[in-house]
Amino acid sequence: CPLFCVRKLMKLFQSLLVAPAAIGLLSSISASATELNINDASRYSQFTSIPKFDQIYPNDWAHKALKEIATSRGCLGSIPEANLTRLEAASILNGCLANVAKLTEQETKLITEFNSELALVRANADSLDLYESEFEAGTFSATTSASFSADMAVGSVDQAANQDSVQTAYGFSMGLTTSFTGEDSLDVAISGGNGHGALTEFDLTATGSDFQMDGISYTFPLGEKATAMFGFDVDGSSLYNTACLYSGPSDSLDNCGNWMSAMATDSSTALGVTYDFGNGLTASFGYEGDGSTGAGLATEQGLDAYGGQLSYLSDKYGISLTYAKIEPNTTSADSYTAINGYFDPGLEGV
Repeated sequence: CPLFCVRKLMKLFQSLLVAPAAIGLLSSISASATELNINDASRYSQFTSIPKFDQIYPNDWAHKALKEIATSRGCLGSIPEANLTRLEAASILNGCLANVAKLTEQETKLITEFNSELALVRANADSLDLYESEFEAGTFSATTSASFSADMAVGSVDQAANQDSVQTAYGFSMGLTTSFTGEDSLDVAISGGNGHGALTEFDLTATGSDFQMDGISYTFPLGEKATAMFGFDVDGSSLYNTACLYSGPSDSLDNCGNWMSAMATDSSTALGVTYDFGNGLTASFGYEGDGSTGAGLATEQGLDAYGGQLSYLSDKYGISLTYAKIEPNTTSADSYTAINGYFDPGLEGV
């Protein structure tokens, strides 16, 4: 081959040797540039206060659209006048459109805009629902209600030994009522107070600052006409329908003076049944006894009280006849009878 050909071959060979080195150098530069861009982007994304990406101003289309949707969907109270974050906007959007069957074009546009944030909001909501369901399993049912009362009294008993001085008393009680079927009722009373001495007439619990169980009962239907009750530390007359329009603060005045005839013996066990004949006419039966003591129920050693009532109640007037027989742990027995009535003329403005 002529000398010219040899020189051409040498240059070609040198080019082949240099090419890999050039390619490697370019690859290294390209990799360095890529790493630099990723790092810069990472640092850039940490600035969450950049308005363009995080804040939604009142004059932005998304802010205006959210307010319009909130107005039309009835959730206007959830739209603040100040700036919104994207998560806040997604939370508002999710709340307004949670039960919407058909979306408008504007609503669809907002959902598309905040798709990522909506997914996060809904995931958190699902977790919260799971937590609340687990929490509710250990709490009162939705049918449980509570009532509270506080009572204070001051007074004395005239011509009574160690009771004619002016004394004070107080009481606090809490009542819980739960229904399992909508027709039954589980009632629990908890109370405390210093109802002792001269003011025991006011029936305030004498436990000081300590709370104690003050009665528990369960009332349930027996067919369509009858209702039954079973409980502890409650009156056997709980199902009575006494013809009385007022309730006094003391035992003697409570329920129109129908006290001992209503078997207020403070016995531990009570039960009762009432039957509704219709048109305001009812018949009731009650019992109290020492079921939690060694004396037992229906024995000569323990106290037993039996009673019944027949009553008629209407809007204008009512009348009831109540009878009770109380057998203490002696050979004698005491009987009590009460007749109660009322008349309500229904005068307007009186």
